[in-house]
Amino acid sequence: MGRLPHAVLERFSLYLREAEGRLARGESTVSSQELARALGLTPAQVRKDLGAVGPLGARGVGYRLQPLVAALRHALGTDRRWPMALVGVGQLGRALVRHRGFREQGFCFEAIFDRDPRLVGRRIEGLRIEGVDRLVERIRAAGIRIAVLAVPPEQAQPVASDLVRAGIKGILNFTATALAVPDDVAVVSVDLGFFLEQLTHHIVSMAQPPRRERDSA
Repeated sequence: MGRLPHAVLERFSLYLREAEGRLARGESTVSSQELARALGLTPAQVRKDLGAVGPLGARGVGYRLQPLVAALRHALGTDRRWPMALVGVGQLGRALVRHRGFREQGFCFEAIFDRDPRLVGRRIEGLRIEGVDRLVERIRAAGIRIAVLAVPPEQAQPVASDLVRAGIKGILNFTATALAVPDDVAVVSVDLGFFLEQLTHHIVSMAQPPRRERDSA
């Protein structure tokens, strides 16, 4: 399977969450109609998407959940363990390190860094905070390919450049700063303010009375 379009990639993650939830509830199969209804899609879209991971569905039976989960994890690359680095051990960084869901999905922090000398040497979840001066050496030695960036905006680009030099190929960027990286490095930016703006727009627009069309003269 080649590189998935962004929209399909997002739907694969939704399919995986839904399939894992059903499997945890003791179900063994799911139909395209059930997936479509749960996720607000059409059955045709579900069948087209899942057809990309192989002939998993059977007419009259649907998709067997265990093979479906395995195929989706393989397509998303989460059928293996991914060591990660974190740069920026502020409040957000500490919360991310303590988030149990990452470990359950195979994403494990193995190195954490900060430039504040008051933090260097302390431990969080058994991990020793290291100075950013050791970032390149440490990440290279550990073979880490994913980094989470949670530093102040003015530090984002210099740190990202160091991460690239260290061999990082994927950056989860919480800095709300556009990063300049080579084409072979993927960046996914998470701007929490962006999502809050979507919520405020929805709330404000729902509170406004509908516009009346002007009477034609």
